[in-house]
Amino acid sequence: MSGATAAQYDSANKTKGYKMLATGADISASANFLADTNSNSYRIASGVKTIFMDFNTDKTVKSIYVKNGLANISSGELAKTGANNTGSYAAQMYINKDGAVEAVIVKTDSTDAVSDNVLFVQARRGETLVDGVRTYTYRVWVNGAEDDYTSTDTVTAGYFATYAEKADGTYKLSSVAKTDAATSAFKITLTKANIDTANKNLIYGVNGYSSTPYTTNVSVNAFKMDGTTVATDIPGGSVLNTAGATWANTKTDYTFSSLKDIYDSTDLDDNDTVTLAFVMNNKQNADDRYKVSAIAVTAVTINP
Repeated sequence: MSGATAAQYDSANKTKGYKMLATGADISASANFLADTNSNSYRIASGVKTIFMDFNTDKTVKSIYVKNGLANISSGELAKTGANNTGSYAAQMYINKDGAVEAVIVKTDSTDAVSDNVLFVQARRGETLVDGVRTYTYRVWVNGAEDDYTSTDTVTAGYFATYAEKADGTYKLSSVAKTDAATSAFKITLTKANIDTANKNLIYGVNGYSSTPYTTNVSVNAFKMDGTTVATDIPGGSVLNTAGATWANTKTDYTFSSLKDIYDSTDLDDNDTVTLAFVMNNKQNADDRYKVSAIAVTAVTINP
């Protein structure tokens, strides 16, 4: 609950619209009430969503993460404003006609969990003018399946993007470019030796040799999405967890849906490599740091 001393819910507070959230205390995902800056308290609706919006310096939206349910939100996150611009609002909540909190809007990315609203942009299939606005059609991978999404936003093929559906059926797309946030994107080219034999969800030896319990010292670099710049935001010797990640197989000759599939593949020898683009929570102090949520197979190289 935001503000431990907030007043009990009062039916007089049933005013539909946006309210400013109290920012003096952390919000727990198990809270039943939220307080506004006037110390009024509101029940939380059963279908509440938490929306994290990260901003570019020009005040445009960089990424959107929508979490079903109430997230754990720190007081520091609540106090953030859009791009930290003077006059911008800090965290808000939307009150529905019944006086309950239907949505919480936070103006930064989340430490609570890696974004589940990400897709992989495989290609731009075309563009057109719709009512004078240039609109693009992208072939994307979302939740492990191919689809075509239409958007007025420009995103790069071969990269991940956050997405949010608009009322007209098109999508708001924002490229995932950060390497130190809850929703961060990387590339890695690995061999079977980088997959933990005891738990084939794990990539070990990232950016430096791993210590025990790993008996084989194998190191592999993780890169930014440009594929050439080492992602120094991942500490040396890190172990990445891909359990539960969704997979996009852009290389149609292979149908990998897990690291175990790569490890067990009879088509790959020990010196063959697989290049993966992936989205991971890499925010410091996050409970789910190094948790990978989405993977795209971008290259398979059969070496002599």
